Amino acid sequence: MTDQVPEIDDEACIGCGVCEALCPEVFSFNPSIGFALVVNPEGADPAKISEACQACPAHCIHCSQVLEEEGGNAQKNTGN
Repeated sequence: MTDQVPEIDDEACIGCGVCEALCPEVFSFNPSIGFALVVNPEGADPAKISEACQACPAHCIHCSQVLEEEGGNAQKNTGN
């Protein structure tokens, strides 16, 4: 099984809120820290998460693949 897990590069995030506007189930802008956060990585359909990632003007949202192996062990693959 393979899942996409969104991650935000907080140093590159410009705080525009596009990700939250498109996919509030997954992303939330926190004005006190000045950047968006992933609040529920599996909270929406993968296509909706991908749309939010692609719409980011700062290109700071990346999806890592989590590969589940037999026995329940998970490995993270950050190749984009």
